[in-house]
Amino acid sequence: MENKRKKAFVAILTVASRLLGVARSLLCAFFFGTSANADLLNYTFGIPNQARKCLEEGTGNLSIISCCKRVGKEIVLGNIFSIHLFFLLFIIIFGLPLSYLVLSFSSFDSFLFSKGILMFFLFLIFLFFYSLSTSISGFLQAEGRAVCANVLPLIQSVLSVLFLYAFIKKLDVISFPLAMALSSIAFFLGTLLFLMTEKKRITPVFRLEGKFVKPYLSNLSVLALSVLISFPYFLSSSMHQKSTTFFSNAYMLIILPYGFLLALINSFSFPRLARLEGEKRKKELYSSFSFSIFFMLISSAAFFAFANEICQFLFAYGKYDTEDALMTARFLKIMIPGAFFLLLFSYFERLMFLEGKDGKVKCALILQLVFSYLMILFFKKSIYSGALIYSFSNLLCFLFVLLTYRNKDKVMSKAFFKAVLMALPEIIFSIIYRANGMNMFDYFPSRFQVAPICILIYLLVFLLSMLIWKIINIKEKGPAVARPEN
Repeated sequence: MENKRKKAFVAILTVASRLLGVARSLLCAFFFGTSANADLLNYTFGIPNQARKCLEEGTGNLSIISCCKRVGKEIVLGNIFSIHLFFLLFIIIFGLPLSYLVLSFSSFDSFLFSKGILMFFLFLIFLFFYSLSTSISGFLQAEGRAVCANVLPLIQSVLSVLFLYAFIKKLDVISFPLAMALSSIAFFLGTLLFLMTEKKRITPVFRLEGKFVKPYLSNLSVLALSVLISFPYFLSSSMHQKSTTFFSNAYMLIILPYGFLLALINSFSFPRLARLEGEKRKKELYSSFSFSIFFMLISSAAFFAFANEICQFLFAYGKYDTEDALMTARFLKIMIPGAFFLLLFSYFERLMFLEGKDGKVKCALILQLVFSYLMILFFKKSIYSGALIYSFSNLLCFLFVLLTYRNKDKVMSKAFFKAVLMALPEIIFSIIYRANGMNMFDYFPSRFQVAPICILIYLLVFLLSMLIWKIINIKEKGPAVARPEN
C-alpha cells in the first residue's frame, strides 16, 4: 500500500514538473511568437534541453543505483563531485568556443549570432548544475528516497517559470537562459540540503574509483551520443524560417508522456529489476513493459486524433496565431511514430545497461547519429525536415536494438501484444476521427468548451480499453478452481 502511495505521489510530482515545462514554452510562445528571436531561443536551447531530458530520464543514474552497494556510498558521492569538477573546468575553458561552434552552423545575422553565443553559454552553466543535481538525486533514489529525488526537479521547474516571468519583459529573449541558469543553481542547493538531512551523515571521499567511473562515464557517453543525435533535428529546422519554433513546440508536447513514463519506471521498475531474479523478475518485466507500451499507445492515439485542438488550445495566444498553432499540429503528427519508437528503444537501452550489454546500445546510437546527418541531405528542402529526421532515425535505432536483443522467454513480445490489444479502441478511434478531418473548433468557438468535450470523448473510448484489460486479466488467471471440502 505504501509503495502505491509513493508511485502516485511521484506520478503527481512528475506531471506537475512537465506541466510547468509546458508553461515555460507557452510563455515564450506568447511573447516571441514565431519571430527570429523565438527561432534563436529554440536553436540554442535544443542541445542543452536534450541533455537535460536524458539526465532527467536517468541516463547517468543507472550506474549510481547499481554502484551504491558495490562501491560504497561515500565513494559514489565523492566520484559524482570529482567528475563534475572536470565538467566545470571544461565549461570555463571551452564554453565560449563551443558556443561559437554551435552557432556557426546556423544562418542567423551578426546581432542574433552574438546574442546566441551568450545564451548558449548560460545554458551550459544551467546544464552543469542540473547534471550535478540529478546525479545527487540518483544517489537519493538509490537510497530509496524516490519521492525526494522527484520533488527537486519540480522545485527547479517552479523557479524557472517564476524567474522567466520576472525577467521576460525587461531582458527579452535573454531572460529564458538566465532563468534556467538561476533555477538550476537553486536546484543544486536544494539537493545539498536534502543530502544533509540523511539520518547517517555521509562524508564524500574525493577520489576517482574505477568501479564507479567506468560505468558512469559509459552511461554519460550514451548521453553525449543522444545529444549529438538531436543536433540534426534543430540544424535542419534552422534552414527554414519559423521551422525551429514549430519543431521545438511539437517536440515539447510529444515528449510529455514519454518523460512521465520514464520517470515512473526509473523510480520503481528498473531499481527492482536490478535486484530481482527468476520468475519475479519476469513478472516485473511483463507488467512494466505492457504498461509502458499501453500508456504510450493511448497517448500517441490522443495526440494523433486531437493534434489540431491541442495546439490551438495551448498556443493560439499573443504573437502565436491560429495558423502557427495548426502548423505546430502538423509537426506533432509527423513526430508521433518517432516518440513511440524512442520509448521502445529507451526501455531496451535500460535493460541492456542492467544486463551489461551497453556496447550494443552505443552501436545503435552511432548508427542513428550517422543516419541522422545523412538524412539532412534528403530532407533539407522540406519545412518538416526536423520532424521527419526525428521519426526515421528513432525507427532505425529501435530496429537495430530489436534485432540484437535476445529475450529467450518471449516475455516482452507477450507484453507488447497485450498492450496493443488493450489500446485497440483508441487506435481505431483516432484513425476514424483524423480520416474525417474533424476539428472541434469548427463546431465550438470557445477553447474552454472544446477541451472538456475532447477529454470526455476520449475517456469513453478509454473505458473500452479498461474492459478489454479486465477480460485479458481474467483469461490469464484462468477459471477459479473450487477448493475440496474437508
